[in-house]
Amino acid sequence: MYYENTNWIKELEGSCTIRIIVQPNAKKNEFGEIFDDCLKLKITSPPIDGKANQMVTKFLASFFSLKKNDIKILQGEQNRRKVISIQGLDKQTIIKYLNDKT
Repeated sequence: MYYENTNWIKELEGSCTIRIIVQPNAKKNEFGEIFDDCLKLKITSPPIDGKANQMVTKFLASFFSLKKNDIKILQGEQNRRKVISIQGLDKQTIIKYLNDKT
């Protein structure tokens, strides 16, 4: 599923950026489909007082077996569409995690 369209991920030296669309107030934390060149991320937290952003970084760090400070929101703090930096993983590793764990 994730190999079909990889426009949502960009590899940099020592890190990657991913474009996501966050769906807050979901039943459970999970990845969804690729939509509009973004990876959909469903999270249980509401979009109030930064709780959704905190859950995004916590979920991504846990999912990719990283520390929370390896995940940074570069754009979209106040928006459902976000650009996230993931330190220490390359594009192929991120795609492998998604294919193996979803």
